[in-house]
Amino acid sequence: MTEVALQLAVILIAARLGGFIAHRYFRAPSVLGELAAGMLFGPYALGGLPIPGWGPVFPLKGGPLPVSTELYGFATLASIVLLFISGLETDPKTFLRYSVSGLAVGVGGIVAAFAIGDVAAVLLG
Repeated sequence: MTEVALQLAVILIAARLGGFIAHRYFRAPSVLGELAAGMLFGPYALGGLPIPGWGPVFPLKGGPLPVSTELYGFATLASIVLLFISGLETDPKTFLRYSVSGLAVGVGGIVAAFAIGDVAAVLLG
């Protein structure tokens, strides 16, 4: 449990710091700084480096999950809460007003990715 507490502390501090830096110095949404901090301190980057006397903060686990099942559970619960709060703050009229353009962008992205992949597969054999 100590390992999970340390991991959660690193996640919370890095996310707050990354969000602050993105918002304050780059005038970007804080969520971009939080995402960048997650990538920087995740198990595939700095989080995988060993700390003397402890080991890596986010050691890569074998199996389908790159982190411990406890941390994965916390992350899943946090994602559910985030989506729920986003739903509470969503104005239905604004959502419906932009739904057609959002649908067009989503479908266009899928079609473009499929077309590029198809052309690459044909050209590369």
